[in-house]
Amino acid sequence: PVRACSSNPLLAHNVVLLLAFLTSALGMYALARHLTRDRFGAVVAGLVFGFSPFMLSHFVHIQIVSAGGIPLAFLFLHRYFENRRPREAVYFALAASFQALANSYYALYLGFFGALSVVVLAIARKRLLDPRFWRDMLVAAGVVLVLAGPFAYQYVKVGQDMGFSRNIGAPAGLTSFLASPPYSRLYGVLSGPFQRPEQHLFPGAVAFLLAVAGFVCLVSRRRPERLPGLGLDPQGGESLPGDEEMSRSGFPGALIAALYGGIALLAFLFTFGPNGPYALL
Repeated sequence: PVRACSSNPLLAHNVVLLLAFLTSALGMYALARHLTRDRFGAVVAGLVFGFSPFMLSHFVHIQIVSAGGIPLAFLFLHRYFENRRPREAVYFALAASFQALANSYYALYLGFFGALSVVVLAIARKRLLDPRFWRDMLVAAGVVLVLAGPFAYQYVKVGQDMGFSRNIGAPAGLTSFLASPPYSRLYGVLSGPFQRPEQHLFPGAVAFLLAVAGFVCLVSRRRPERLPGLGLDPQGGESLPGDEEMSRSGFPGALIAALYGGIALLAFLFTFGPNGPYALL
């Protein structure tokens, strides 16, 4: 729309680029806010996700910065399993479709981890044998096929017609997670010995320290703390919407922590390319 109204491709690119950073941060804010009911923590999560050294190292790759659909897809997935409303499955499919149109790499990763999450949550909910669950998933799959399918088809067709191919490329190493882009005023000089093209995977010191602190609190906490929509309130505090239903289904908050912990571990291992499980894909 900006290009059509202004005939200025630079303005259109800059608007989309800034919106990509903003929507990535807002998407993660929405997911973290839903899972924690903590506004400050959600703001920090959004800033970490949207403006990490990794994202800033790829500001020339507008498709990589456009990652807001990933947390939004997971947000609607959680809401679907909490309230069982078919429209949440449609929203999940819409977010996944728009993310697929923005970045085909993220489409593959979101497809894999999204499907994994669906299976885990469906098992926890005991919904694998529920016909309504499969109906909703088929509707969601149909939405993705209608919106993203034509583009994926043309993408594959052009690759076949032109004989294009793509190898895995240079895999990351452990030192890649210490590398920031050279233009980073805070980390650029310090991480100079570890810098390799397109292998700046340092998440930022704040993100790393908060992750370690969160893990320590998780394993050391004596009583589980209720997460919204997960029906876990051992102290009998004020209930939240959906708590009663979640309590009956036995959906512990530890499962969500284990789910995202498993995703983080697999994502970490996938970065090693042929030296890790990525080759299996």
